[in-house]
Amino acid sequence: MRVLQALRLFAVSLAAVWASALITIGFAALFQTQGSFATLIGIAFIAAGEFVLMRMVADQICPKASRQYTSLLKLSAALTFLMATAGAVGVIALQSF
Repeated sequence: MRVLQALRLFAVSLAAVWASALITIGFAALFQTQGSFATLIGIAFIAAGEFVLMRMVADQICPKASRQYTSLLKLSAALTFLMATAGAVGVIALQSF
């Protein structure tokens, strides 16, 4: 039992570090560079970090949270990530012409 708890704590800690890295890289891309591509990539990284944080950390820390509420937040983060990624691909496609 203690081994499972230790593994769960390790997984949550690793996910928190991963989410923090994604969000930090996103803010760096958003504020340190110029151009629409870098802005969209920064937004995509921030949204991915939020999704990882909500899915892998918050769900483990607060398992009794309302599924309707958390599902809506996860969906909004995932859609933001997909829209920013699609926008970045569109920027690349338009710049190649």
